[in-house]
Amino acid sequence: MHFTMTQLTEGKVILFGGTDWIGKIYDDTWIYELDKNTWTKLNTPTHPSKRFDHGMAQIADGKVLLFGGEIPYFGDTWLFDIKTMNWTELHPNSCPYRRSEFAMTQLAENQAVLFGGIWDSTSGLFAVDTWVFNLKDTNWDFHIEYWVYNPDGREYPMMALLDNSRALLFGGWNADSLLDDTWIYDDNQKLKSLKWKQIFPKIKANPIGQSSMTQIDKNIVLWFGGLDNRRDSMAINETWFFRLRDTTWNQLYTAIMPPARSLHRITKISDNKVLLFGGDYYIGNKALNDTWLLTIDSIPSSVENTLNEDKNNIEVIQSSGDEIIVKYNLLSPGTISLKIFDIHGCEVYRKENQLAIEGENREIIPFDNQPEGVYIVFIVIGNNILYGKFVYIR
Repeated sequence: MHFTMTQLTEGKVILFGGTDWIGKIYDDTWIYELDKNTWTKLNTPTHPSKRFDHGMAQIADGKVLLFGGEIPYFGDTWLFDIKTMNWTELHPNSCPYRRSEFAMTQLAENQAVLFGGIWDSTSGLFAVDTWVFNLKDTNWDFHIEYWVYNPDGREYPMMALLDNSRALLFGGWNADSLLDDTWIYDDNQKLKSLKWKQIFPKIKANPIGQSSMTQIDKNIVLWFGGLDNRRDSMAINETWFFRLRDTTWNQLYTAIMPPARSLHRITKISDNKVLLFGGDYYIGNKALNDTWLLTIDSIPSSVENTLNEDKNNIEVIQSSGDEIIVKYNLLSPGTISLKIFDIHGCEVYRKENQLAIEGENREIIPFDNQPEGVYIVFIVIGNNILYGKFVYIR
């Protein structure tokens, strides 16, 4: 348990590190081959030191990136290459602060994204920063500052690739409770403050922590197991999937299911096949070393997305007299909250509990005390968030 596992290439999975139930920490590397149904331990000349709760992600075919973990807290970066069957430590010019229990996944070819985690378990400091690693220049890029609209800090969040340059984040654990919020990180957005977007699925999955999630097809991700609030943070053996087209979570039912567990890993191993290994089995207090394969012939249909996003947009017009006009369209009447931030993340305007009508709405906002520059406007309408940006010229 507390290990990491990810796809290495078609039909092969790599696993590194972790702990057992009595607290022994490992630094071994294993590869599972689907066609042979065999785990093989590698004797690599060099490899990362013993650790657990680190992050690992496929970054290119046959190449896997590893970062961080504990104990103590690590901030090193390693690359495994199937061609050499060996680990190489990288030395980026910049990199995330050392941490554990964070989320990391492939973002695009030669890129991986990292979010959150915990810096220091004794002080309970949760990280809220976002970093992207680029294999071409072997460097980490600090993508999201702390002030922008992004997920709250947490440990054990899950993140998986949706499609090129977009990843889904779900769940995790903060100081008070398990979480059930769903976010999309979109690296195609040029403005850093708009790269994270919270979405509000029609059907919500259960709050979950210490679980594992993987992409199973383009824009479809799946998670299994973890700790669930409904059972006093006991492990479950439920399977849930999210399909971006439907913007919702749905539970997947199978005739045979692995036992309940947490601190396990699942990963796509080939088309429509997901591999599960290990974890923590709370009944009997033992670490698991069982291997399961989920074959998905087709994803069940789920609810249709009825949100007409084309009609839920924001337009900002600068009028004479140093005022701006915020125009937006609603499909039904409701109560909105409107906030405007400058490019540095400082809130410059707020209006709460404003009644809005169906169709076009307009808000006239005095703006004569603001300097020229780029601004971002957010409108919260029930479970929907609209946003737009504008340039203010005096």
